[in-house]
Amino acid sequence: MDHHMNKFSMIVAVSMFSGLAGAEPIWPHNVGMPMRHIMISLEGNTLHAHADWGDERTILQRFPGETYLGAASVLEGKAYGDQYGWLADGFIDPGPGNGISIELLSATPGLETYEGGMRMMKASHTYNPIFGTAGSSMVWDWPGTMVHNWYAAELNGDYEATYRIFVSDAAGNAVAGYADATVTLYFRAVPTPGALGVLGVGGLLAARRRRGS
Repeated sequence: MDHHMNKFSMIVAVSMFSGLAGAEPIWPHNVGMPMRHIMISLEGNTLHAHADWGDERTILQRFPGETYLGAASVLEGKAYGDQYGWLADGFIDPGPGNGISIELLSATPGLETYEGGMRMMKASHTYNPIFGTAGSSMVWDWPGTMVHNWYAAELNGDYEATYRIFVSDAAGNAVAGYADATVTLYFRAVPTPGALGVLGVGGLLAARRRRGS
C-alpha cells in the first residue's frame, strides 16, 4: 500500500509541474490587491508623494514553469508584483517644457524594476529595465498617468527602495526652485503557491497512508 501511495504522490507532483512547464505563454499576473498608489502632487513649488500604507510590504509572487509573452519574459522564474503605482493627486503643472522625474536613491541588492503602465493593459507595457536594473538609468521620467511598474527579485526575502521625485527640464535635469519629495516602498518576495500546493498534496496523501496503515 505504501509503495503505491508513494508512487501516486510522485505522479501527482510531476504532473502538476509538467503541466506548468508545458503551458502556452501568457501575460504576467497582477499581483496584490487592492492597488497601492503613490499619490504625487505639486503645491506651489513643493512636490509631495503620499503613501498611506506606511511600511507594510507588498508581495512579490513566484510562478515557476510559466512563460510570458513578448518582452514580459524578463519576469520568468522571478518573484514579481505590480501592486504599487504612481498616480497624480490632482492637476500638476510643473511649467512649460518641464516634467516629473523619479530617481532611485537606494535599494536592497537584487530588487529589479521593469517599466509598466495601466495595470490591465499589460500588452502595452514596454517591460524595459529601469531604476538601475540591467545597467539602466537611475532616473525614470514619469509620464503623469497611472503607471504600475513591475518589481521583481530572484531570491525570496524582504526588499525596499527609496525614491526622489523632482521637477525636471527637457534634458532630465532638476529645475531649481522646486522642493523634492521622497518615498520608500517595501516588498516581500515569497515562495510559489504552486510548490506549497504540491507539498500539501503530499502531506494529505501521507496522512491518508498513516490512517490506513
